[in-house]
Amino acid sequence: MSNSAQAEFTVRQPPVTAANEFTRLALLTLDEPYSKAQEALAASEDALSTAGLPPDVYDRALLALSSAVFARPDLLSHTSVSSLITVFRSPCLPAGTFRLAGEVMNFLLTTPVGARAADETIGLLAQPNLSPEVYKALLESLRHAVTWAKEPLDLESLLALAELEHLAGHRDCLLQDIVERCLYRAGESATAGALTRMARLYGDSGSSKYWLYYVGARTDFRPDVRELASRLSQGRFSLHESIARRLGSERQRILVVQNINDGQGDEIVRTVPLIQALLDFNPALEIVLLTRRVYLYAHPRLTTIPFKDRDRIDDLLRQRFDAVIDFFERTVLEVNHDPDLEQNIQEYVQQHRPFLFVSSTKGHNHFVYEQIQVDSLPVAQSLGLDRHRVENIYETTFRLIAELGLPLRCGEDPPATDWVLAGLPWSDAEAAWHELTLHNIQRRPVALLNPFGGAEPLKGCVERQIDKLSAMIRQLIRDHFYVVLLPNGTPWGTASLAAEAVTRLEPHEQIHVVVGPDPACGSEAEAHPVPGAPALTYPDRVVRMGTYFIRFADLIVPVEGWMVHAAYCLGKKYRMLMMPYSYPDRWHPYVVTRHQQIALGLLQCAGQSPEEESTAPPIPEQPRKFILLFLLREFGNIGDTRALELLRRAAKSEDRDLRQAAVISLGKLKTAEVEQDLISLLQDSFRGVRADAASALLEMQEQHGLRSGDLPREYLSAFVASGQELRDWAAVVRIGEAARPALELALQDDDPVVRREALQVKRVLDFKANLRRRPPSLRERLIRNRVLRRLFGRSHR
Repeated sequence: MSNSAQAEFTVRQPPVTAANEFTRLALLTLDEPYSKAQEALAASEDALSTAGLPPDVYDRALLALSSAVFARPDLLSHTSVSSLITVFRSPCLPAGTFRLAGEVMNFLLTTPVGARAADETIGLLAQPNLSPEVYKALLESLRHAVTWAKEPLDLESLLALAELEHLAGHRDCLLQDIVERCLYRAGESATAGALTRMARLYGDSGSSKYWLYYVGARTDFRPDVRELASRLSQGRFSLHESIARRLGSERQRILVVQNINDGQGDEIVRTVPLIQALLDFNPALEIVLLTRRVYLYAHPRLTTIPFKDRDRIDDLLRQRFDAVIDFFERTVLEVNHDPDLEQNIQEYVQQHRPFLFVSSTKGHNHFVYEQIQVDSLPVAQSLGLDRHRVENIYETTFRLIAELGLPLRCGEDPPATDWVLAGLPWSDAEAAWHELTLHNIQRRPVALLNPFGGAEPLKGCVERQIDKLSAMIRQLIRDHFYVVLLPNGTPWGTASLAAEAVTRLEPHEQIHVVVGPDPACGSEAEAHPVPGAPALTYPDRVVRMGTYFIRFADLIVPVEGWMVHAAYCLGKKYRMLMMPYSYPDRWHPYVVTRHQQIALGLLQCAGQSPEEESTAPPIPEQPRKFILLFLLREFGNIGDTRALELLRRAAKSEDRDLRQAAVISLGKLKTAEVEQDLISLLQDSFRGVRADAASALLEMQEQHGLRSGDLPREYLSAFVASGQELRDWAAVVRIGEAARPALELALQDDDPVVRREALQVKRVLDFKANLRRRPPSLRERLIRNRVLRRLFGRSHR
């Protein structure tokens, strides 16, 4: 870049002010946590406790406090909480400061001072005459606590909040997102009085019947509470009698078509709770399930058929079924296992008119029901089952179960009949489990640990985190568990990596851990017979065996993913590991007990050394990742070039979310050296990083004007159009050949949806390019000939 071009960029050196001193302390804390965190913590607590300071000082003090929470949570005390509470009591601060303070409160809720933070949050919400922004921020913190806090929030205290008049405008949020979930966690400690108060607060709202139904289904609630819940929901479900009369007795047959090419966990969520409820409803009822994953299911009245067995499916569709449940994506046909089969299913439904027909698409992973017909009467919209009541992928199916009057298996309860997963006797699985636990001579309870991600590496532990994995195993052993450590058949979750984690334990610890079978260590060619399913390949057999291991174990410790859903559907206690790419709480099991929770303490005991995090590109697990995202964002908003090295380090992370946060903040610095960083990030594997880098470069061109050597605007615009959340593929087509580099990278993107869309757009561009390259026809050649044009008086237009 020329000297004149460099001169157009201004490197801002901030003046020495109180606000900038906090920025300096925040950065030093991240670089030198053992020497600087205490200073940053003390200074930030002092500033936040002082009234009358400028808002930007409070904002930077919150930044310094967050750095201390990230680097040294062990230093926090009740003073850290009380200083933050002081900010919320300040009447004249802007909404932005309250929002920042709310985010920092979220961070404190997951630290050793979390219980104090939760108590102070509830106490402050109970006070009237605070800023609306304060209530909004603190309610969001309370919702965060429901998911992340180590100890359940007190149900009675939350009900008292919901009864307060000054929070009446937030009552729906309080009840559905916070109080309900705490009620499920309370279980046997919930009282009939609390239930009565909740029912009164809901008033005439139709949604109260659902949580009453869930409570009535859970056997760990006290008998008087369950009886009250059943009585209060009685007569509020219009379909119960007709469903019971038609499907509740005698031999009924139901066809379930799971055609959506979901992840394994998604399939479990879609199918297992509903199939379990139907099988428990009528002991003579039988289900035929069409699925690619025949290895998952094992129930004496459930027959699984793979999509490749078309002769058998064709014969099936000549038989009678009393109900059909169809999972099929209608808009993007490529995400189905067998798109052609759907026409046959629809023809069957039209011809035979089953008593119950249920249809659900994939959409944007909504897990709702677009069509439900009971005796040919459409009811999905009138019952609200085509939309969410709360943001959770289980809850709409639970409402469908409630509306149909089926028995709901939830929490740690067993089913009324056999399990849908691992519900058939299997001697091979029992023998394998006996062999794995043979050396558990102390007869410790067994923890099944699945620490590796399935869909991609950062859904779980990676090789760089081997010491973290060893620390988690060590903690489980200290908690008096015998640990069965499962590989998962992926290149990043191998048996050798699992064994390496074990070798880092002390000899007296190693005797309490064993590595399970690896799905990758066998042939896919050989077929293995199993009960209740077609013969399976070795990898599928091992996964099926894993479902039995879940049933046999005392505690399941999986990363967020399919095994959590399998554990929940088998009524197991679990501690879920939230790794960098783990999905948020809307993807977690619903109506859980206090023994089915996030493994917050287990992750914290295995924390990465601050020294390593100050040098290597970071990949923190959740919830620490949220703190780092906050810090990266706020350093960018400040626009301080002292954060450049931190942002560059984050831009090299394996975690695409951190890279994206870093590139957004790098773009706000607008220096010459940052421009080169942004150009390099146009080659990133994630669409969002490429789009934000291109956007920043375009903004710099707008600010400084187009200079010699700048990347063409069309070239950059193609990265923006193909990488933003709502892709603008039409713009990519309009840009044409200049969009090829962006399109080629989109074809290799981390996101399979982007890859699929980009392939379709590439076909359009290829078609247009071929049109330009094809030889002219005879007519076109004649028209272009000057002599012929003069001769016949025709002009080429």
